[in-house]
Order: sequence, then C-alpha cells, then structure tokens
Amino acid sequence: MRTGTVLEIPDSAGRPHAACVVRTWRREGRIFAFRHRNRDYFPLFQFEGGAPKPVVAQLLKLLHPDGGWHALFWFQAANAWLEGEAPADHIDHDVNAVLRAAIHANDQISD
Repeated sequence: MRTGTVLEIPDSAGRPHAACVVRTWRREGRIFAFRHRNRDYFPLFQFEGGAPKPVVAQLLKLLHPDGGWHALFWFQAANAWLEGEAPADHIDHDVNAVLRAAIHANDQISD
C-alpha cells in the first residue's frame, strides 16, 4: 500500500496539494489518515485524478471508524463480504460490493 504525508498528496498535475486542502478533506470526512511516528499518512488509494474518490466519504460514513488506524485496518484486511479480499483492492472495480461490505462492518455477531 502506498501512502503519502499531507505534503505528498498529488494534484491532477502531479504536484503536491496545499496542505490546507488535504486537511480540509480530512476534516470533512472525505478521506482519512493514520498516525505513525508523529506524522499523518494518507493511503493513496483514496485519491484519483488529484481528488478524493467520492466513495471513500460514503464508506467512512458507513464505517464510523474509531480513528485512522481502524479505517486503515478495515480497508486493508481480508473481508468475508468480499470473499476474503481487502476492500481497498475492490474500490475501483466493484464499488457496490465494497459498500455492501461496509454496511455489514458493524454487524453484531449473535450466538
């Protein structure tokens, strides 16, 4: 998985976005970051053509992640709703399946 810091998120021309733009997207819930060694890292699968993929905001609303690491684990971990594959691997070619997986992410398992 490729990541970038706030200053490494490319715009549509491949130049870094202004940090305030990326921070605004994060504050609005359009993207997420995880913190490691006092730096925020943004998984690059969230972006396309220099902007956040709209589905990421939808997924984050469904997931209600408890922080960036929680979101990262969900996007990168094997998911039974996706036949054991990671949601991040399906985000570009099977959005509906990833949305269905997110809907079930907080299901309670009963005995």
